[in-house]
Amino acid sequence: MNDGLIDLRKDSDYVTVSNCILSEHNKAFGIGWTNNVTARVTINDNFFNSTNARNPSADNLAMCHMYNNYHRNLTSYGNYARGHTQLLVETSYFENVNDPLIAGPNATIKSNWLVFKDCTGQTMLDVRSEEVFNAADYYEYTLRDPYDVPNDIPYFAGPSEEIGS
Repeated sequence: MNDGLIDLRKDSDYVTVSNCILSEHNKAFGIGWTNNVTARVTINDNFFNSTNARNPSADNLAMCHMYNNYHRNLTSYGNYARGHTQLLVETSYFENVNDPLIAGPNATIKSNWLVFKDCTGQTMLDVRSEEVFNAADYYEYTLRDPYDVPNDIPYFAGPSEEIGS
């Protein structure tokens, strides 16, 4: 229970984290912690379950795209855009999450079709959203119906027998 389950530090760039289960830990997933605002990260189809902070926390990311993620039982905060992060959050499900979606003073957030069930605290859906990038300009991706996310994501995320065969 030391630091994060996943940490992408400094100027990590062009990183995709998908189909992971991040569960029962203090700090789930921290990204950034740099003065440069260059990193581009995609976080999709993950299950954040029973964690405290950094679900994830994105600090100074030029582009952070989160979609099709399931967040359940998060006690400190859910998605946190820090520094000058541009955060795009789409078709995700938040259940029993404190502060599901928050931004620091210089960050921006644009959201699309999110579901909140039994959540408390702040939910910042759009913070200067006109400044946030359009992910479809950079790559193709498929959005799920967010109401399907709690059933689909835990089933398909995590280790797979097909990996390495």
